[in-house]
Amino acid sequence: AGGGDLSGASLSSVQFTGSFSLYQVHDWIRTCLPDVPQNPTSAVDSEDVEGEKVTRQLWFENVLTKSVLIVRYCAGLAVIESDSVSTIAIMREVVSAEANRRKVAINIKFSIDPKSTPRFLRKLDRRLHEHGALAKQVELV
Repeated sequence: AGGGDLSGASLSSVQFTGSFSLYQVHDWIRTCLPDVPQNPTSAVDSEDVEGEKVTRQLWFENVLTKSVLIVRYCAGLAVIESDSVSTIAIMREVVSAEANRRKVAINIKFSIDPKSTPRFLRKLDRRLHEHGALAKQVELV
């Protein structure tokens, strides 16, 4: 977890609201992201989101694609943002399944940036070309 330069990023998001505790939402997030610390107090405190005090923030960057994932959450609210729509869809599916399994009612709100998919695919194409060039250099050695 860290924090990088997101200038120019087209982030899509999914927001969960409901009567869930900080520990419940943290457990749901850990189901999606096994490297998340077991205790929510290990996550970083952050600023307000939509007028609510968000008490935890996690930030990830994919090594290959350079895709970002930002997870901010507190009791009753979780906001997940990424420049990868597929990451948003996976997180939505897992969190909603975990909430349903535990019989916790949640509201889900999507915000998909239409620019995110073309930008992500261009970024992925560049990264794949870079890795292909590197592989060719290794073959020559």
